Amino acid sequence: IINNECEDNNLISGDGCTDKCEIETGFTCTNFYPSTCKTTCSDGIKAGEEECDDGNLIDNDECSSTCIIPKSIDAAA
Repeated sequence: IINNECEDNNLISGDGCTDKCEIETGFTCTNFYPSTCKTTCSDGIKAGEEECDDGNLIDNDECSSTCIIPKSIDAAA
């Protein structure tokens, strides 16, 4: 019996599904073959292509509700 959590048809980690077919922390995967994995914005875990993840969906703080650093914060850095 194979106990794969996901299968994205590659051996690349960092895309949501590991080379051992396990869902990576900070990702949610749908379907099984092929799996579609996306980061889970607002879970407090910066993963994948998220610029930030402050654990909430509130805009106008250090991280937007879409896990992008607001330009006003980015420009101040």
